[in-house]
Amino acid sequence: MSIKSEKAADLAGILDEVGEPVVWNDRTFKAIITSIESAQTLQIGGFGDDYDFTVKIAKAGLGRARPKLNDTISFDGQTYRIAKVSEAAGYPLITLTVKSK
Repeated sequence: MSIKSEKAADLAGILDEVGEPVVWNDRTFKAIITSIESAQTLQIGGFGDDYDFTVKIAKAGLGRARPKLNDTISFDGQTYRIAKVSEAAGYPLITLTVKSK
């Protein structure tokens, strides 16, 4: 087994143990979620909450499908918008930067 395969297997094990469920494209994935940063932003009609955090999902779990900008993702009963998708060759996770919808 190559070091790349070992890393992917280890990360899959970590996600199974401590990953939190997120829903994208009507499918549930285990993910690593960073702390949610909250701020008040000026919006039409007053101030509103704005959230920003990252979600990391195993590439293997996604198969060939990939999230796209402005897709929605749900976590803990809330729906958020994907603002950025990062994928690096050789890294077994996809990183999504997520903002409030």
